[in-house]
This record gives sequence, C-alpha cells and structure tokens, in this order.
Amino acid sequence: MNLDSQSVDLYWTVDGDLYFKDEDGDVGVADADENAILEGSIMRRLQSNVGDWRDQPEIGCNLSEFMGMPNTAETAALITDRIISTLTADDLVKGADLNVDVVPIATNKVLILLEVKALEPTLEGDEVLIGFSYDMRDNRMIPRMIGA
Repeated sequence: MNLDSQSVDLYWTVDGDLYFKDEDGDVGVADADENAILEGSIMRRLQSNVGDWRDQPEIGCNLSEFMGMPNTAETAALITDRIISTLTADDLVKGADLNVDVVPIATNKVLILLEVKALEPTLEGDEVLIGFSYDMRDNRMIPRMIGA
C-alpha cells in the first residue's frame, strides 16, 4: 500500500462518476487534480447527446448528427462550431479559453484536437490538450494521446 497522497488512481468526481488513473491502486479525492476533472467533463459532454443527462437534459453535443456526412472542410467547420457551442453554452469553458481543430485523417474519420486553458497550470504548460478521433460511420470517439 502506497501512503503517498500524491499517487492516486481512482477518483470520485463532483458529478458522481468514478475516474480511474492507472498507476498503483490508491484512491483519492477528485478535486486533487482539477485539470483531470475538466478533461473528463469535456469528454463526457462531447460523447453525450441532448437528453442523455436526467438533471441537465439540454446538455449534449449530438456528434451523431454528423454520421454519414461527407468528410469535407464544411463538415469539419460544422463539427468545430458544434463543439465550441456545446462547451461554452453554460460556461463549462469560456470561448477565449478554447481552441478547436478538426482535421480529416481518413475517408470517414476526423481528428479533433482541443486546447483548453488549464484550471491548474502544470510543468507541461497552461493548457489542457485533448485529442480524439471521431468515426463518422459509426459515431465512435477514440481518445488519442497528445504530446507526452
């Protein structure tokens, strides 16, 4: 058992979700890493549809609406606008603190990169970088490692 309070891998978030960090099995309070909470909140919101959240039915990104659309610059612009409006609608993220890039990487896939102002600046910088590929055939998001 590791008694180091800085080494945790299981978080209980303020919205009631469990979050696991793959290290050594310790449990910690989620507010110990505000950037991890921010990243998790952003990903949950982008993966959800309007109506998925019982207590906040207006929240959701509805990326599924892009299924079957052509992978063009116009579609990328629509996805970018949707992500920005989803994350800024209730000030989860302020517009000035968010940068979104959507880049085609295959016939039916785009890479979505988000740069968000960090809640807690780290040695890596003042931004949280989030990346995932989105398959427009089957509405699937796959997280991607950014930086590292």
